Amino acid sequence: MTVRDTNKVRRVESALSFLCPTEVMMLTTPNSSADVALQQLAEHFSQWRQSRRTPYGSRIPEALWTEAIRLVQVLPLTRVAKTLHLKPGRHAATDHVQ
Repeated sequence: MTVRDTNKVRRVESALSFLCPTEVMMLTTPNSSADVALQQLAEHFSQWRQSRRTPYGSRIPEALWTEAIRLVQVLPLTRVAKTLHLKPGRHAATDHVQ
């Protein structure tokens, strides 16, 4: 590895350090990683649903919304919504986008 290659690696690592794990995964590999990220997010949604006190009325946590919105950038909205058991028309996802 040359000095130039080492510098490139450091710049990429530095850039990736500002991203969340899901973003890193989506940037480094094709859609298959987005599919894996979607399945992981579905598990997080399931855990959140099981842990909340009331089945309805509790807002989806901002972190889950943010991850869902990021996935919609690379996967179809309907697929993300179906996997996460969300109804696209019912949730104001745009309210959560900054």
